[in-house]
Parts: sequence; structure tokens; C-alpha cells
Amino acid sequence: RPTWCDHSAPRPRVHVYDLPLEFRRPGNNWRGPPLVIRRLQASAFHERDGRCADFFLLPHFGGKPDEPKVIRMFAHVARAWPYWNATVTERRARHIMQLPCD
Repeated sequence: RPTWCDHSAPRPRVHVYDLPLEFRRPGNNWRGPPLVIRRLQASAFHERDGRCADFFLLPHFGGKPDEPKVIRMFAHVARAWPYWNATVTERRARHIMQLPCD
């Protein structure tokens, strides 16, 4: 982690991607996943700077991983932020996605 990161902050540090609305909008009536996101963002574990994060949360609610919308979301994340590709290069699973009822 970079030197400017707060190394005294509680861990794990979790960065929540700021996805476009088309990827954040629930496709169903799930209330739990958005509540989890809000609570995480209000907690001491939330990391605004992705360079300082231990994990990365994709705030997408619902949909099977092979659906076109989910595939477009993954492509957007890979293009827009360096963290997705960096974790692939590191061969470390550091991304989290909520799948209600899974």
C-alpha cells in the first residue's frame, strides 16, 4: 500500500466502486444489498482511495454473472479503473460482488 494510506485505519479496507447508474440499479426488489453498501460506506472500513484498499466491492445487485449487463459491467470496471487488472496480474481474488439468494 502507498505511503500516504492511513496504515492505522482498521482492516480490511474496502473500496466501493462508483459505478454508473445502469449497473447499480437493482433488477429486483432486494433491499439487503444496498443496505450493506450504505453501512460499509459509513463504517471505519470504507476506503475512498482504491490504491489503499485491500478489497473492492462491485455495488451491483442481482443478475447472473453471465448476463450481458453483468458482462458489460465487468468490461466497464476493467477499462475505467486499474484495480481490476492489477488484481488479475497479482493472481489474487480481491473483488467482491453480492449475489442475493446465492
